[in-house]
Amino acid sequence: MDLPSKIELKYWYISEVVGVDATGVIILVNQEETKQLSITCNQSDCKEIQLLNSEGNEAERRLPSVFAKVLAQFSDAHFYVLIHGIVDGEYKVVLVNSETLDMVPIRAADAIILALASHLRIYIGEELMKQQQVDFDPSSSSMRMPINGISDSMLQQALNKAIAAEDYEMASHIRDEVNRRKHLSK
Repeated sequence: MDLPSKIELKYWYISEVVGVDATGVIILVNQEETKQLSITCNQSDCKEIQLLNSEGNEAERRLPSVFAKVLAQFSDAHFYVLIHGIVDGEYKVVLVNSETLDMVPIRAADAIILALASHLRIYIGEELMKQQQVDFDPSSSSMRMPINGISDSMLQQALNKAIAAEDYEMASHIRDEVNRRKHLSK
């Protein structure tokens, strides 16, 4: 994989999604804090990130923090996180060795957790950011994200909710995305 032109992101916050079982959203923002990227995650990822951001020292003994300490103590290697694609609502992410450019695939939520524990920089390919970004408003109480950034299970729950609420226009958009993904996977 060739490395794309990239934009640095920073962690802003994590939120559990109301009305969707065991799902959270990680919000990353650009350095200017004008654009955001939303990454869905599971409930255990939410709890891990909340622990890393808490005042206590419970996170220090958990795997991401311990791994970060071991890596720093026994290696001179420097890494960063690169978000480089999206397929069926799942961001494609690699951990990149800054010196050798060796890459290791990693789940998006795990990459963010590792970045927070290890103080790694987080980047996204410039073109991907243009496709997936939405305007960032730190005072907003609602969250927007592109439909292709929603996992299959979350998409199905949203479809069921839209049908139950008789929001047929929204259900139609969601159904179109579900069908698009089915067609691409054939």
